[in-house]
Amino acid sequence: MSNAVLGFCAIPALFDNTKLTTSPLGELSSQSVSFSKDIGVYDNTTYPNVTLMAFVSEIGNDHAALPDALSDGILKLCSWIYNQANAGNLTDSGATALQQLKAEFDSVWDNLTIGEMETNGTIWMPAWFSGNLKTNSEINVKIWFADGAFSVQYPRREYLVVGPVPDSEIDALFQNYKNVATRLAQETQDKFVTRLNAARSKYPESGLKTYGFAVHDTVNKPNTNDAYWTIVYYGGSAVSEDDIYEAIRNTILGSSKHTREEWEEVLPDLFNPMEFYLLPNWLENGIPNKTTQQAQYSPVGDYETLLDQPTKVFRNFEQTHIIKSLQTFPSLYKSINILTLGKPTNRDGLIKLRTLYPDYSLIPSRDKDFDLMTKATTDFILAVEQMLLAAETMTEDTEVPIEVSRAERDGVLYTTKTINGVKYLMVTKGYLQSIQTAS
Repeated sequence: MSNAVLGFCAIPALFDNTKLTTSPLGELSSQSVSFSKDIGVYDNTTYPNVTLMAFVSEIGNDHAALPDALSDGILKLCSWIYNQANAGNLTDSGATALQQLKAEFDSVWDNLTIGEMETNGTIWMPAWFSGNLKTNSEINVKIWFADGAFSVQYPRREYLVVGPVPDSEIDALFQNYKNVATRLAQETQDKFVTRLNAARSKYPESGLKTYGFAVHDTVNKPNTNDAYWTIVYYGGSAVSEDDIYEAIRNTILGSSKHTREEWEEVLPDLFNPMEFYLLPNWLENGIPNKTTQQAQYSPVGDYETLLDQPTKVFRNFEQTHIIKSLQTFPSLYKSINILTLGKPTNRDGLIKLRTLYPDYSLIPSRDKDFDLMTKATTDFILAVEQMLLAAETMTEDTEVPIEVSRAERDGVLYTTKTINGVKYLMVTKGYLQSIQTAS
């Protein structure tokens, strides 16, 4: 377990007590407070103007109390930043603020850095600071001052899983489809809500999400039933679908007598989901503009270098699979060309995207001929446009649009979306630029 402290510096003097209003600096919203089940609160009379709220305090244990020297060191730095801001010594210049901070604390802190400067209309403060107190050098510290940044950037999530039947009865989903349908029908809304409330009763959650999966009868094929899992989550709204699937799988396997391989037959969309990777050619501009963000991209693919980017990005894929699966298609979104690869273990050997959408065509959504394509294809086209819009600017710290999710696999940052049971992972522009710069 990594040694880390993640927290928020509360500054009561900055609280906005207007109803349903949160101060941009020094105050947490009620939603942000729900990000952790157990927040450690630290004060020191030497620094009466600030309070440390520790959402994560991993020091050898899962949630250890902070040593006095560490909490006091954090409070001292928080108090100094606030005092400097209150005196008007901090402005919108982050470089100047960091220089001042290092001049004051370089003797006791290592690796000091700060976030963007934020204002409440009166004073300026950094959105966060991070570093290592020299007396506790192995512990990485990051403390936020701005709720807006904290609500988007807080990296941790916790999940509670409430299944379609009690955990102790999960193996009932292995029965034939008629018996499964009967058992699912017995789990009335009242019974489900009782189990859900039991899971969430101790701590106010950040939110709920529900995921449905087809339960396959492995004998009487292709009969299925739909079953639903509700996730109680703690953390920001940008929950990771990858993490949620893993939480559901772990909950099932923890109560089941069956193996993961056996569950792949019964719940294939959960245990072996159909996945395709999308790699837009973000690096090839077509018609340039004054800013890179507004440029049009090139729909032209270069056969000579077609394998270069997929080989660099998908390092865990064998070259033979990339060659066999790789296809390209253009999008009307800024005229960009997109490379696509199927997951090597997709069911039934389905690794070519065109198998799913043989009628894919470049027809604008407002054109009367758009609906000549199947609904599955038009759903895919509209979803890809949503993903492109998000992936063009998404980073680890940006807010995630409601329509998509964010995931990181093997160091690659993706925008993700599930469409008609198929999950798509689109490589972000920022990641592709980063490996291009590194090479």
